[in-house]
Amino acid sequence: AHSAWGRVTEVQRDAGAADVSSPFRLLGQYADDETGLCYVRFRYFDAEAGRWCSPDPLGIEGGENLLAFTGIVTVDVDPFGLVCPNKRKGITAERYARRYLKSLGYKILGSIENTSGHGIDLVVRDRTGKLVFIEVKANTSRLSKAQAKGAGYFVKTRLERAMKWNKTKDPNTNGRAKALFKEIDGQTVEGKVIRVDLDRGTITEATW
Repeated sequence: AHSAWGRVTEVQRDAGAADVSSPFRLLGQYADDETGLCYVRFRYFDAEAGRWCSPDPLGIEGGENLLAFTGIVTVDVDPFGLVCPNKRKGITAERYARRYLKSLGYKILGSIENTSGHGIDLVVRDRTGKLVFIEVKANTSRLSKAQAKGAGYFVKTRLERAMKWNKTKDPNTNGRAKALFKEIDGQTVEGKVIRVDLDRGTITEATW
């Protein structure tokens, strides 16, 4: 068995059972006996520290912490250390969007997403306590067909789905979605599209 960050642990052992070892660690990782590290083609990962031994070759697009192991460690796989650039851009854009919104006085409540990252990017409250739903876009990314129908349609349909999701990043997602849906029921949904241009270093917002 493995810890959350890939360190080998022994959860249960039958009496008299033979020792078993395997070089395979988290998805895409292969243990190197000589170094004690996990090999992922271009990079080495230290499971004891839960950190990479060299900076992310994608730079800041992979996250502000260049040595962090991000994502869902039991699901995400990156055998070359270079995949999912669009997803990583989205994650980075959300980090900047959070900072931007906080600087304007918004209170960040979190996101409503499943394990694949689909759902509502950010839910915030303005200075008056009103709910505002945020869709974050990196660079020139466009709204999906569902998002283009407006915040009212997208938010309500996603909250309805989220109340029934079986797999979520946060175990409280179902309950939070239900509470949010109840709060906006019968009201006009306020939404904003925050566009983060990672190349130019600019942030713009528009009514959703």
